[in-house]
Amino acid sequence: MKYNLPRKYLSYSAFNLWLKNKDQFRRRYYENEKPFETVETIFGKTVHEKLDKGADNREKRLEAYLIPGLKLLGYIDEFNEKTLAIVDDKTGHLNIQGKPPWNQVKVQKHKQLDFYCLLTLLKYGKYNRDVKLRWLETRFKEETKEFNGHVLKTKSRNLELTGYEKTFTRKIYKWEIENLKKEIIKVAEDISKDYTLWQKTNQK
Repeated sequence: MKYNLPRKYLSYSAFNLWLKNKDQFRRRYYENEKPFETVETIFGKTVHEKLDKGADNREKRLEAYLIPGLKLLGYIDEFNEKTLAIVDDKTGHLNIQGKPPWNQVKVQKHKQLDFYCLLTLLKYGKYNRDVKLRWLETRFKEETKEFNGHVLKTKSRNLELTGYEKTFTRKIYKWEIENLKKEIIKVAEDISKDYTLWQKTNQK
């Protein structure tokens, strides 16, 4: 099958967005609408850029064909080419209840890690099944203001790293990768059909 994809490749973010919200996917990838950015996403990008500078084994761009005509692309935060070890960094703050954004259950379900292992397998013929997700805790900065002789502390909308981090390790097995392969192919087929129809409709 010849795949007609808007970006000529499939990334994890595109794959995941199609599954979560097809209308948003169409606006983002068909109509090139800029994604909505929050304080959290902007800060997360800044942290990743700083981590990449001057560090060993930092961001690795991997691309490979899953099957003829279907290219996958991914950017792994930390990748060791000798051991094929993968580390995915995530920033985030505690919610209103004081709970962290990541725990072992969420990591077990996080398919981005499977996607990176699949890319590694396709590119190198093998992969390291012990994958890590590293959570870097953030918080909203406190601002000090003086009012009527009193010093008041308030939370700003600016984020900062707390210095606390927690690393989760997950084993990814071959059957998980095989399941993901099937899901990716199905998603690629669905996007291809949908995008072809969209092009025909919007060319009239």
